[in-house]
Amino acid sequence: NIVLNGAQIAFGPDGYLYVSIGDDKLGDTTYTYHAQDLNYLNGKLLRIDINKTPYGIPTDNPFVGLKNARPEIWAFGFRKLWRFSFDSASHQLFGADVGELNQEEVNIVNKGGNYGWPIKEGDSSFENSTPGVQTTFVAPIHAYSHKDGICIIGGNIYYGKGIPPLAKKYFFADFNGNLFALSKDSKDVWNKQGLKILNRPADPFLICGTGVDENNELMVLGMLNTKDGIKGAIYRVVKN
Repeated sequence: NIVLNGAQIAFGPDGYLYVSIGDDKLGDTTYTYHAQDLNYLNGKLLRIDINKTPYGIPTDNPFVGLKNARPEIWAFGFRKLWRFSFDSASHQLFGADVGELNQEEVNIVNKGGNYGWPIKEGDSSFENSTPGVQTTFVAPIHAYSHKDGICIIGGNIYYGKGIPPLAKKYFFADFNGNLFALSKDSKDVWNKQGLKILNRPADPFLICGTGVDENNELMVLGMLNTKDGIKGAIYRVVKN
């Protein structure tokens, strides 16, 4: 099986290694989407044990022992889970799945969940020609159109002390340089707010990733498109 589009690797709070692998065409018009096919690793989030050679399969992975399914798979139905992170308090896994034409999405990723690609893109339909695929999928907690961004990057639940208005919210970025926060209201609905950036760099800043430092304060990293060429940059996010 051909595996395309590696995105992120990270250890979970359970000590296992999580690996996200994409499922987009990359300009190949002959490519067939595999995110709904459990025989392939494309369009999946994997969970493996690196304490074995070459690696082991955790016995509680959801597709262990299932015919025609790769046992490494933890969840599926993603286009490109570019960045994911674990809430350090609840251990929930938040994943940012990059869309193709219309929408970007944030998911809470659960064991064995099917997140819809390529049948679904965010809250919208994408492709209806995949035969034999279930029609019930895990919905994103938030999806936004390309009026608000072009490529979701992902982020972290904020537990730092420097920006109290963001406490326990999901802070995330878009490739175009915009920053957002998601928070859950009393009806368990996640709502997005744009974050105003007061001191943007003079050159266009394209965000490729986010993270936190040793004090759980927020960082963004990416590329500055300067007159002298592309330069890497890391910024700390602070309250005005």
